[in-house]
Amino acid sequence: MYGERGRLGIIVPSTNTVAESEFVSIFHRYLPDYSMHVARVRLVGESAEAVMKMNAHLKQAAGDLGTARVSLVAYVCTGGSFYGGAEGEEQVRLLIEGACKAPAITSSGSVLRALEYLRVKRIAVFTPYPEDLHRLLLQYLRTCGLEVVSDRALGVDDPHAIGAVDPEDVYEGARQAFTSGAQAVFLSCTNLRTVEVLQRLEEDLGVPAVSSNQATAWDCLKRMGVPATSRRNGRLLAEY
Repeated sequence: MYGERGRLGIIVPSTNTVAESEFVSIFHRYLPDYSMHVARVRLVGESAEAVMKMNAHLKQAAGDLGTARVSLVAYVCTGGSFYGGAEGEEQVRLLIEGACKAPAITSSGSVLRALEYLRVKRIAVFTPYPEDLHRLLLQYLRTCGLEVVSDRALGVDDPHAIGAVDPEDVYEGARQAFTSGAQAVFLSCTNLRTVEVLQRLEEDLGVPAVSSNQATAWDCLKRMGVPATSRRNGRLLAEY
């Protein structure tokens, strides 16, 4: 039976074309003992208002995943889980748990746990977001006790365009966002292709590179009791 040792449910924005592929690239060696099941929530646009409206569909998506008897549900969306601040992230997580009757995590919460695991307090931040969403992320990170020493945003307001950003441009953007004094670089957004460049960033910058999908996958692996993965996806997964 597929998922005999554990079933992971993930919720992604309807426009997201990256997260599922990046999760499969990390989880592939554990399939079919651990299976992955996906629900989508409708997203129109890329803004704080858009993600707020998207979250109105979370309860239905989580409930649908619950019928598959999943072991864990991950809301694989950074913006949808940080726009309401730390309290908002907790409310989203509890809403999902109540609807699916299973433990739940969010990408924003996973990123915080990943940075804590790596003992990082000072970070450089790279995002594809428009200004309003980018600023909300910085506020969320600072409120949660992190020091943002430098940051850069691409200012993209079309989620389809975010999914089309070339990994080489992601690599260059993260390099430009980085400055001395940062203990890690964080690449936000689950619709941004990052896993292909994390190891190279770490080699070039000399600090951990953490991305939304990588951190969320790491959190899922830990919670489901899955053994360590390869070194190709950054120090976070290599050290686990």
